[in-house]
Amino acid sequence: MKTFVEDVIDLLDYLKIEKAHIMGASFGGFVAQEFALQFPERVNKLILACTTAGGENHVAPDIEILRSFTRALNLPLGKRIRNFFCPAFTEKFHVEHAEEVEKVCRLREENEVTDATYSAQLHTAFNFDLENKVGTIKHETLVLTGDKDNLVPMQNSINLANKLPNAVLKIIKNGSHMIFVENADEFNKIINDFVLCH
Repeated sequence: MKTFVEDVIDLLDYLKIEKAHIMGASFGGFVAQEFALQFPERVNKLILACTTAGGENHVAPDIEILRSFTRALNLPLGKRIRNFFCPAFTEKFHVEHAEEVEKVCRLREENEVTDATYSAQLHTAFNFDLENKVGTIKHETLVLTGDKDNLVPMQNSINLANKLPNAVLKIIKNGSHMIFVENADEFNKIINDFVLCH
């Protein structure tokens, strides 16, 4: 996690951005929380989408979803990626926008990571725990989730919002883990309104 946070601060420094709105989705939400804790003076508003603070109150997905995270090395890469991404969308979106789902899977396939990197990321994700620290984040925070998120169940966002002292929770109806793709217009509007609100 230290490496990810250092990447963010290095990018802001390189771009000469003193303070920014920080948004993280899913694993990126872990990075955003850690960044806000380590560099509070560099954060304006914080946006945490389809993510969790981890800890003992984290609500895990169903066992079948958890299995999709493992790398079945006997399967071709494309099949492994599609096994992982399929549960991230709603079945309705799969049917009506199969080409969009395929585009996401193809992009992931074209930007594959090594097994060692993937294992390290999984280890970081499954051991992530800021449950007893996020309450010290004082920034205005938007917590955003979909009520059909199978990967990071909605209850995690509810728990997260309840722990943050200046958080507002928004739940997108029929939103999956990929709300930023599946419900892009609504997702973007909620964030835009939050960022522009003084």
